[in-house]
This record gives sequence, C-alpha cells and structure tokens, in this order.
Amino acid sequence: MIAKLDSEGLLPAITFVFSRAGCDAAVQQCLRSPLRLTGEDERARIAEVIDHRCGDLADADLAVLGYYEWREGLQRGLAAHHAGMLPAFRHTVEELFAAGLIKAVFATETLALGINMPARTLVLERLVKFNGEQHLPLTPGEYTQLTGRAGRRGIDVEGHAVVIWHPSDNTSEPAEVAGLASTRTFPLRSSFVPSYNMTINLVHRMGPEQAHRLLEQSFAQYQADRSVVGLVRGIERAKRMLDEIAAELGARTRRS
Repeated sequence: MIAKLDSEGLLPAITFVFSRAGCDAAVQQCLRSPLRLTGEDERARIAEVIDHRCGDLADADLAVLGYYEWREGLQRGLAAHHAGMLPAFRHTVEELFAAGLIKAVFATETLALGINMPARTLVLERLVKFNGEQHLPLTPGEYTQLTGRAGRRGIDVEGHAVVIWHPSDNTSEPAEVAGLASTRTFPLRSSFVPSYNMTINLVHRMGPEQAHRLLEQSFAQYQADRSVVGLVRGIERAKRMLDEIAAELGARTRRS
C-alpha cells in the first residue's frame, strides 16, 4: 500500500491503526520489504536529528529499547507513533515528519488529538476500533476528526483519505464509507459532571450564590433545562390528548 501511495505521489501519509502492536507490526512488515522512501541526503539529515534527540541514551539500553530497528525504519522514511513509545523516540518521529523526512507513519488515533503532523494522505486501516469493551464502527465524527488531517496547509491543494477494503468487513464497503464521509450533523453533548470536590472549591472561592449562578450558565445545565422543557411539553400534549379522549367518552355516554 505504501509503495502504491508513493508511486501515485500521495506521500507523506499517516496510516491510522487502532492498536500499538499493529503500528509496530506495520513498520516491521515494511522493513522486511525492499521499500525505501528516502534519498542519501535525507538519510544524512535523519541521522543528525536522531543523534541529537537520542544522544543521552545509554548504549547499554539501546538494544533493549529497540533503537536499532527503530533507527533503520526512520532511515528508510518509516515510523510508528503511539503513546507506548519512549518520549525521545516519539518526539523524534514528530520532528522528522514535520520536516518532510519521514514519509509514512503508522499511528494510533491519539495522533489526531492536538499533535501538529499534517499529511497529504490519511489512510484508515479499518473502520472499526476497540473501545476497551467491544469492537464498534467509527462514528461520522470520529471519521471526520481522523481524515481532517489530510492536506498540508499552504502545500497541498487538496487532501486525500484512503480506506483499506477488507472482504470480510462490511464497514469498509463503498456505501458505508460514503455515509461516513457525507454525514455532517454530529450530536453535541456536554460531558461536564460536577464533583463534590469541585463544588466545595467553588463555594469556598465564590460563595454559594455566585457558584450556583456559574453552574447554571454551563452548557450541561442548558441541555438539562432544554430536555426538561421537552418533557414538560410532552406531558402537556399527553394531558390534552387524555382530556380530548375523556370528553369524547363523556359525549358518547350522554348519547347512549
């Protein structure tokens, strides 16, 4: 796949793989192939950055940390990126990718949250991820967040999103992908839950009245109030229907 993207001029690319082990395995698979995405000058610059970033690591620890295989991947323009990596390794990958020296990164979805690593192409290995309890399809919001990194501002006219098709996975069918890509109405729900500790701190710093007023201005309270209004309206409609039914029954009783 990476070789195909390279031949089509679609690198640099980030491939989202929803497991740390999967990211590392993808790099190892590429290293077993003849794939090489860097030139001689780029490899020299990559070596300089690696030596600068990792110069403080003890020589005795390098083999244990997987340093040599990781370095070989970087020299060939390939890298993994996930929270399980040594911070020095992860930051090196980020610097090299931002400099255009790393051409293909295999990353978990945490890369989509706040890290500045724009790419020309975004690849989704699957449209299903494990949430800690079960495997669930990506929501339209998650799909948009991940593919939103496609396209480098000021460099690319457009970005590209690629979804790998799996014969045994219905979620990667063209119709399913089109549905994810075309949905733009995402429910917005507050996740704000006041704790006892937070409430005590607010009352201590602001006083009961101001603390109460502040909480009433939260988005969570707005949604709660709106839901109550909806429930009240529903109750009123139900009462009107009951009154109409009672009136009709009363009229029938009088006629009989």
